[in-house]
Amino acid sequence: MKDMLMRGAIVLALLAGSASAMANEGSDIEAKAAWHRDATLDMAVQTNPQAVLHDRLAVRPDQESAWLAFAVAANPQPCQCGSEDAGALPAPRQLERRLLSLEKQKAQLGKELSALKELYSVLSPDQRKMLDQWLVSASVGPQGLTARQ
Repeated sequence: MKDMLMRGAIVLALLAGSASAMANEGSDIEAKAAWHRDATLDMAVQTNPQAVLHDRLAVRPDQESAWLAFAVAANPQPCQCGSEDAGALPAPRQLERRLLSLEKQKAQLGKELSALKELYSVLSPDQRKMLDQWLVSASVGPQGLTARQ
């Protein structure tokens, strides 16, 4: 009888050990899957951050027009700056170019702010919180909302 109980205990211990190993293997698989999801999200954010934000906000059809205005304002056309070498220009001309660039940047930020306020006014509190977190993580700086891209 003692021998049977001992064998039963050994079998139970082996089963418990194999279940524990399977659980650890499952958590490894889950960790790899989470890493893959994170890497995929990072790649998506780099290629099209506005699409990712649109999905995260779960923009409703009644919010779509405000979203589109925001997306257009936050994605300006690339600068068609002159081809002349700035280093070859006299110092006053270089500063004039820099001032002109800053004025264009200020105008662009004004457009972005206006579109952002319009979008913000139609978002739910949860969507606003998500947008706030997104913009903080984007490190909105002197380049405005386009800095994320």
